[in-house]
Amino acid sequence: MHVLVTGAGGFSGAEVALGLLADGHRVTAVVRSGRGRLPEDAGRAGDLQVIAGDLSADLTLPAKIDAIVHAAGRSPGSGATADDLTRDNVRSTSRLVRHARDSGVRKFILFSTLSIYGRIETPVVDENTPVREPDIYGRAKHEAEELVAAKENTFSSLALRLPGIIGRGSVRNWLTGVLAAAREGREITVFNPGTPFNNAVHVADLTRFTVRLLEQDWTGADAVTLGASGQIPVGDAVQLLVDAFGGRSRIRPELSPMPGFVVSSVRAREHYGYDAMDIKAMLLQFAAENANS
Repeated sequence: MHVLVTGAGGFSGAEVALGLLADGHRVTAVVRSGRGRLPEDAGRAGDLQVIAGDLSADLTLPAKIDAIVHAAGRSPGSGATADDLTRDNVRSTSRLVRHARDSGVRKFILFSTLSIYGRIETPVVDENTPVREPDIYGRAKHEAEELVAAKENTFSSLALRLPGIIGRGSVRNWLTGVLAAAREGREITVFNPGTPFNNAVHVADLTRFTVRLLEQDWTGADAVTLGASGQIPVGDAVQLLVDAFGGRSRIRPELSPMPGFVVSSVRAREHYGYDAMDIKAMLLQFAAENANS
């Protein structure tokens, strides 16, 4: 199968591209510039093509593709403006959807986010959780989902609504920040430490799931929420990471009026075979694989 992977220079996109190559697929990897996290020796001759450029601009893509994994996007932070978030999450997806229509794509997997829900006021988040006042990033990703789903009569699609993605060298999410603080022995504030927590996906689980999805038969347009298996109090999750780095960080508990939540992966598991690590095992692996970084 010929798979186009966008965001292939980034953390999750590079892992997915490598996973597809290892499974015998041909991959066209779209990166913004250079190769990012994609190794120079990735793939055998002819199995991997790397295209560098801006997806929202006039980027030449292969004329024939079997599937797309759209992992590219702009997240908040690092000085991102509202226009940046719209361009890199909406306009780029719109252009990619048009190309998917014209190039014979049969399956389209979109890496989305729990941020589409905005203010979450339920103890469990799933596909039916109400959308309440999302920020510009959440609105942009939701619009990207709608652009993809609108073509359900042209290709099958699945939006993966993701919490923080963790693993070796992960970036820009709460658990990665906690791990960095624990490594350095800095104080860590934990809101509502008794709240149940499973709001993470390990990049290895995400990669395996994505590869398996492309090998399954499914039709139409759908969206699923993903999280770790099991749950742990959020304070215990932080303590586990602190202990893994010598227990030097002081944990300061605070109460917050914003309720916490856990993520349900029931639909993803029952309909698509999603199989995630238990949250405690995931956090222990996360600490171990970043111990020397």
